Amino acid sequence: MSVEQRILRYLRENPGATPRAIADALGISLTQVRAVLNRLRDLGYVTRVPGGGYYARAVQSPANASEVEVEGT
Repeated sequence: MSVEQRILRYLRENPGATPRAIADALGISLTQVRAVLNRLRDLGYVTRVPGGGYYARAVQSPANASEVEVEGT
């Protein structure tokens, strides 16, 4: 499972999680989590809310959103 998939799964189970909480829970560096969240936000898979939390968005696509492939990983 890719880092992107792991982060999306975590956000579905923990809506509003901060990058720090995601990094701590998944054992990934905060820098990597922030970079992945920026890519996922640009692609429309996550939304950032005031206060710094993130939510996974329901996205209709040919592939299940939990199987998203993000370039550069």
